[in-house]
Amino acid sequence: METYKNEIKAAQNYIEHFKFDKKDSWHKNLIALYLSLIEYSDALINLIENEKSIAVPVVFRSLLEAYVDFKNLSEDKAYGYHMEANYAYNWLKSLEEASKNQNEYLALTAQNQT
Repeated sequence: METYKNEIKAAQNYIEHFKFDKKDSWHKNLIALYLSLIEYSDALINLIENEKSIAVPVVFRSLLEAYVDFKNLSEDKAYGYHMEANYAYNWLKSLEEASKNQNEYLALTAQNQT
């Protein structure tokens, strides 16, 4: 666990050396994913040290998903388009479900979209 903690601290130290274009969506997404990896890692350490193991698999899965997105995006800028398309597709699915008025919370969302 100490090795993992040290790696997270090292990752945090690199942040001060980042140079990126905040208008570039590729840069913004890479930074957001990098910071997500640090945040999820920190949460995992906290959960394990406080013996709250029930949530570990959920946070670990999110960590893995962020890692896969980070790796794919860092190797292929076009992967960002897939990420954005997937995000839009999931919102469309939610809005379609909301329009059916079978879920009280989603119905409120649908009412606000008109």
